[in-house]
Amino acid sequence: NAFHDLRSLETIVMQSQLIERIDRHAFSKLPSLLEINLDLNKIDQIESFTFSDLPNLMEISFLINRVTHIKSNAFFKLNQMKEIKLNNQEIKTIESFSFNNLENLESIYLANNNLTKLDNANVFSNLPNLKQIDLRRNPLRSISYEAFSNVSSDFKLILDDFYIDLSGESS
Repeated sequence: NAFHDLRSLETIVMQSQLIERIDRHAFSKLPSLLEINLDLNKIDQIESFTFSDLPNLMEISFLINRVTHIKSNAFFKLNQMKEIKLNNQEIKTIESFSFNNLENLESIYLANNNLTKLDNANVFSNLPNLKQIDLRRNPLRSISYEAFSNVSSDFKLILDDFYIDLSGESS
Protein backbone atom coordinates (compact mmCIF):
# COMPACT_ATOMS: atom_id res chain seq x y z
CA ASN A 1 0.00 0.00 0.00
CA ALA A 2 1.60 3.23 -1.19
CA PHE A 3 -0.05 5.24 1.58
CA HIS A 4 0.82 3.10 4.62
CA ASP A 5 2.85 5.79 6.44
CA LEU A 6 0.37 8.63 5.84
CA ARG A 7 -2.27 7.84 8.46
CA SER A 8 -2.99 11.51 9.21
CA LEU A 9 -3.45 12.51 5.54
CA GLU A 10 -6.78 14.34 5.07
CA THR A 11 -6.86 15.11 1.33
CA ILE A 12 -5.68 13.25 -1.76
CA VAL A 13 -5.72 14.98 -5.14
CA MET A 14 -4.76 12.69 -8.01
CA GLN A 15 -6.03 14.61 -11.02
CA SER A 16 -4.89 13.87 -14.58
CA GLN A 17 -2.76 10.88 -13.59
CA LEU A 18 -4.12 8.44 -16.22
CA ILE A 19 -5.41 6.18 -13.43
CA GLU A 20 -7.50 3.39 -14.95
CA ARG A 21 -8.73 1.60 -11.84
CA ILE A 22 -8.85 1.87 -8.09
CA ASP A 23 -8.12 -1.37 -6.29
CA ARG A 24 -10.46 -2.37 -3.50
CA HIS A 25 -9.11 -0.98 -0.23
CA ALA A 26 -6.44 1.09 -2.04
CA PHE A 27 -6.89 3.78 0.60
CA SER A 28 -7.41 1.46 3.57
CA LYS A 29 -4.45 2.76 5.57
CA LEU A 30 -5.79 6.34 5.56
CA PRO A 31 -8.34 6.55 8.38
CA SER A 32 -8.12 10.37 8.56
CA LEU A 33 -8.90 10.92 4.89
CA LEU A 34 -11.69 13.50 4.39
CA GLU A 35 -11.52 14.14 0.64
CA ILE A 36 -10.48 12.24 -2.49
CA ASN A 37 -10.19 13.94 -5.87
CA LEU A 38 -9.73 11.59 -8.82
CA ASP A 39 -10.85 14.00 -11.55
CA LEU A 40 -9.61 13.75 -15.13
CA ASN A 41 -8.45 10.14 -15.10
CA LYS A 42 -9.47 7.01 -17.02
CA ILE A 43 -11.31 5.12 -14.27
CA ASP A 44 -14.04 2.96 -15.84
CA GLN A 45 -15.72 1.25 -12.90
CA ILE A 46 -16.34 1.78 -9.20
CA GLU A 47 -16.11 -1.55 -7.43
CA SER A 48 -18.02 -2.62 -4.34
CA PHE A 49 -16.39 -1.69 -1.02
CA THR A 50 -13.59 0.34 -2.66
CA PHE A 51 -13.79 3.08 -0.03
CA SER A 52 -15.31 1.17 2.91
CA ASP A 53 -12.22 1.57 5.11
CA LEU A 54 -12.55 5.37 5.18
CA PRO A 55 -14.92 6.18 8.04
CA ASN A 56 -14.25 9.95 7.89
CA LEU A 57 -14.45 10.49 4.14
CA MET A 58 -16.75 13.44 3.41
CA GLU A 59 -16.28 14.16 -0.29
CA ILE A 60 -15.27 12.17 -3.33
CA SER A 61 -14.90 13.56 -6.83
CA PHE A 62 -14.60 11.51 -10.03
CA LEU A 63 -15.30 14.32 -12.52
CA ILE A 64 -14.45 13.52 -16.15
CA ASN A 65 -13.46 9.87 -16.05
CA ARG A 66 -14.80 6.88 -18.02
CA VAL A 67 -17.00 5.25 -15.40
CA THR A 68 -19.72 3.17 -17.07
CA HIS A 69 -20.98 1.12 -14.14
CA ILE A 70 -21.43 1.64 -10.40
CA LYS A 71 -21.63 -1.58 -8.41
CA SER A 72 -23.71 -2.27 -5.32
CA ASN A 73 -22.09 -1.00 -2.14
CA ALA A 74 -19.60 1.13 -4.06
CA PHE A 75 -19.88 3.71 -1.29
CA PHE A 76 -20.48 1.31 1.59
CA LYS A 77 -19.93 2.42 5.20
CA LEU A 78 -19.17 6.03 4.35
CA ASN A 79 -21.22 7.43 7.19
CA GLN A 80 -19.64 10.91 7.06
CA MET A 81 -19.94 11.30 3.27
CA LYS A 82 -21.64 14.57 2.28
CA GLU A 83 -20.95 14.88 -1.45
CA ILE A 84 -20.32 12.47 -4.34
CA LYS A 85 -19.40 13.97 -7.73
CA LEU A 86 -19.74 11.68 -10.74
CA ASN A 87 -20.45 14.23 -13.48
CA ASN A 88 -19.15 13.85 -17.03
CA GLN A 89 -18.72 10.10 -17.12
CA GLU A 90 -20.19 7.41 -19.34
CA ILE A 91 -22.37 5.87 -16.61
CA LYS A 92 -25.02 3.57 -18.07
CA THR A 93 -25.82 1.40 -15.06
CA ILE A 94 -26.19 1.96 -11.34
CA GLU A 95 -26.86 -1.21 -9.38
CA SER A 96 -29.28 -1.43 -6.46
CA PHE A 97 -27.76 -0.28 -3.16
CA SER A 98 -24.98 1.70 -4.85
CA PHE A 99 -25.89 4.76 -2.80
CA ASN A 100 -27.11 3.09 0.39
CA ASN A 101 -27.09 3.99 4.08
CA LEU A 102 -25.09 7.18 3.65
CA GLU A 103 -26.57 8.90 6.66
CA ASN A 104 -24.99 12.32 6.09
CA LEU A 105 -25.01 12.42 2.30
CA GLU A 106 -26.42 15.71 1.01
CA SER A 107 -25.59 15.77 -2.71
CA ILE A 108 -25.06 13.31 -5.56
CA TYR A 109 -23.95 14.75 -8.88
CA LEU A 110 -24.59 12.50 -11.89
CA ALA A 111 -24.99 15.08 -14.68
CA ASN A 112 -23.69 14.44 -18.20
CA ASN A 113 -23.80 10.66 -18.21
CA ASN A 114 -25.49 7.96 -20.29
CA LEU A 115 -28.22 6.91 -17.88
CA THR A 116 -31.34 5.89 -19.79
CA LYS A 117 -33.25 4.46 -16.84
CA LEU A 118 -33.28 4.21 -13.07
CA ASP A 119 -35.39 1.11 -12.70
CA ASN A 120 -33.47 -0.86 -10.08
CA ALA A 121 -35.06 -0.79 -6.64
CA ASN A 122 -33.08 0.93 -3.89
CA VAL A 123 -30.46 2.64 -6.04
CA PHE A 124 -30.77 5.57 -3.67
CA SER A 125 -31.83 4.17 -0.29
CA ASN A 126 -31.68 5.21 3.35
CA LEU A 127 -30.40 8.72 2.68
CA PRO A 128 -32.13 10.74 5.39
CA ASN A 129 -30.18 13.99 4.83
CA LEU A 130 -30.18 14.01 1.04
CA LYS A 131 -30.77 17.48 -0.38
CA GLN A 132 -30.25 16.90 -4.11
CA ILE A 133 -29.54 14.45 -6.90
CA ASP A 134 -28.39 16.11 -10.11
CA LEU A 135 -29.34 14.02 -13.16
CA ARG A 136 -29.20 16.78 -15.78
CA ARG A 137 -28.14 15.93 -19.32
CA ASN A 138 -28.77 12.19 -19.17
CA PRO A 139 -30.85 10.44 -21.86
CA LEU A 140 -33.31 9.24 -19.19
CA ARG A 141 -36.41 7.44 -20.42
CA SER A 142 -37.76 6.03 -17.17
CA ILE A 143 -37.35 6.48 -13.44
CA SER A 144 -38.93 4.06 -11.00
CA TYR A 145 -40.21 5.36 -7.68
CA GLU A 146 -38.60 2.22 -6.22
CA ALA A 147 -35.17 3.64 -7.05
CA PHE A 148 -35.67 6.08 -4.17
CA SER A 149 -36.29 4.26 -0.90
CA ASN A 150 -36.34 6.00 2.45
CA VAL A 151 -34.67 9.21 1.28
CA SER A 152 -35.23 12.68 2.70
CA SER A 153 -38.76 13.83 1.95
CA ASP A 154 -37.63 17.23 0.70
CA PHE A 155 -34.73 16.41 -1.61
CA LYS A 156 -34.48 17.99 -5.09
CA LEU A 157 -34.30 15.76 -8.14
CA ILE A 158 -32.68 17.97 -10.77
CA LEU A 159 -33.59 17.02 -14.33
CA ASP A 160 -33.43 18.80 -17.67
CA ASP A 161 -32.95 17.84 -21.30
CA PHE A 162 -34.70 14.53 -20.74
CA TYR A 163 -37.47 12.64 -22.44
CA ILE A 164 -39.54 10.29 -20.33
CA ASP A 165 -42.39 8.26 -21.81
CA LEU A 166 -45.29 8.60 -19.40
CA SER A 167 -47.70 6.65 -21.58
CA GLY A 168 -47.07 3.37 -19.77
CA GLU A 169 -46.39 1.61 -23.06
CA SER A 170 -43.16 -0.32 -23.29
CA SER A 171 -40.98 -0.02 -26.34
